[in-house]
Amino acid sequence: AAGVAFTLDPTNGEILAMASSPDFDPLVFSGITSPKEYKALADDPAKPLLNRATQAIYPPGSTWKMLMAIAGLMEGIITPTSTISCPGSFSYGGNTWKCHGAHGAVNARKAIHVSCNVFFYKLALQLGIENYTKYGKMFHFGERLDLDVTEGRTRLPSREYYDKAFGQGKWGQYVLVNLGIGQGELGVSPVQLAAYVAAIANGGVWNQPHLVRGIRNVQLGTYDSVKYESEDLHIPRDIMDLVHQGMFDVVNTPGGTASGARMADIKVAGKTGTAQAGKGKRDHAWFVCYAPYEKPQIAMCVLVENSGFGGTYSAPIARKLIRFYLTRHREEDGVVGTRDSSAGIPQALTPVAPWDSADVQESSLLPDTTR
Repeated sequence: AAGVAFTLDPTNGEILAMASSPDFDPLVFSGITSPKEYKALADDPAKPLLNRATQAIYPPGSTWKMLMAIAGLMEGIITPTSTISCPGSFSYGGNTWKCHGAHGAVNARKAIHVSCNVFFYKLALQLGIENYTKYGKMFHFGERLDLDVTEGRTRLPSREYYDKAFGQGKWGQYVLVNLGIGQGELGVSPVQLAAYVAAIANGGVWNQPHLVRGIRNVQLGTYDSVKYESEDLHIPRDIMDLVHQGMFDVVNTPGGTASGARMADIKVAGKTGTAQAGKGKRDHAWFVCYAPYEKPQIAMCVLVENSGFGGTYSAPIARKLIRFYLTRHREEDGVVGTRDSSAGIPQALTPVAPWDSADVQESSLLPDTTR
């Protein structure tokens, strides 16, 4: 299976671990590299030379919903107690978008908890494209992060983007419906999602992800710390508390979609995502999270490409990584990153079913509005 695991220290943006699969034996590039060996890697359709953690682009799916809630609350479009009705579907412009169920009247915390699509469809339309882009930029989506490792381009749609892509006046507000649940033309990288969830974890401070802490010159006997960007996003405390509670419910409360990340001794907060990957392809499974809930020490993004549900495939991987990082105890019921020696890629972990069917594949919920 192809995928990514990316972990950060939410207090300062230090990259704790970064894995991209499939990978390759770095010894191939030690000394003189055989043209045959390089060609085999370069021509491999699985693209093992691509660092998916920082260079690949994906739709974030429902992991985007915390950003939408923050935007709606900060703009005063919704309040912590106001509700939006979810009858099970939403119709607009001749199209009907389904939800995972008829959730009734839901507030922002509950919408995150049960991943209610209708709540975020409607909120996105009220938010508008300018505010959508504004809050995406606030979390540094759609831009290079100036990493100390190679990164790729990502895409944050804006009015200018749609005018250029479709022509001025030739696109409608319907694009916001898909954008509201992290679909449509939106494309992010795993490192961006990890930095985003780290900012949520620490109460609203975005820290630039980085590998290098400092540079030591042995000959001169000097050590120079490297300074990185740290930006207070000025998100009100009550809004952050609501988002934290919603993410806690996703993992720890019945009706949430990430029971596979739950642990009795470590409280995890997170959000699943099951993102459309294109016609004829299985969806990408996302899980973003942080732990411990009370005082976060690790923030994480896990992606398993073309696998299915985020709560089924990615949440259990995150649980294993969190437990090992915080306790140095490796779970016995399966080892993360076990390898098939013949294929050289990680074997799929045994799926863990979510509490309910809320985290269904979003590709089955979206009408075809592509051009």
